[in-house]
Amino acid sequence: MEDEASKKESTLILGRPFLMIARTKIDVHDGTLSMEFGDTLVQFNIFEAMKHPTEDHSLFGIDLIEEL
Repeated sequence: MEDEASKKESTLILGRPFLMIARTKIDVHDGTLSMEFGDTLVQFNIFEAMKHPTEDHSLFGIDLIEEL
């Protein structure tokens, strides 16, 4: 039986161990992030991505409940 929590989308934050395994190279000056997966090289250019905003708007919030 599937519960409500498993139906929701979640964000995945990749940590340093994953970035090391994927041989990630971050070039802040050029605005690029490159990862190697075997023989495949994946490159992401943040400057180019910022020129093309997505139509998908996300809103994130945090509720703080104080203890009584």
